[in-house]
Amino acid sequence: MARKAQRREPFKKRPMTIDTQVGANIRIHRIAKKLSQTDLARAIGVTFQQVQKYEKGSNRVAPSRLHAIASLLAVSIIDLIPDTQSSPKQDGLLDLDILTTPRGQRLAQAYQRVPAHTRDHIVALVEAVAGITTYLVATKEA
Repeated sequence: MARKAQRREPFKKRPMTIDTQVGANIRIHRIAKKLSQTDLARAIGVTFQQVQKYEKGSNRVAPSRLHAIASLLAVSIIDLIPDTQSSPKQDGLLDLDILTTPRGQRLAQAYQRVPAHTRDHIVALVEAVAGITTYLVATKEA
């Protein structure tokens, strides 16, 4: 009996979740510092294409390079590494990718300038527009 040759599917290299999360954190902090991919690349001695691959998670960031990136961005290496103790992102949890968009950054920066006593009202307004029902804002009555 002739044995059939098994066809193997070629191994498809996909980024690991942690590599994607590290890349997303690099992107968030880079954008917050108003650095372009080219600026970051020059400062750490790689091409901007390499920074793109780091941020997408398609290339892993070596520990020494991660240290250089963290130093340049003035953050701790821990800030770039995701918390592996928490469960995977589920619906309803915060998606920090919004901070990588210009609108998300503008919104966050403007929100930080709003007086504390007004922030609950803004959150309630945004939740109402989004169709999210949570709780009513408690107001002080004199």
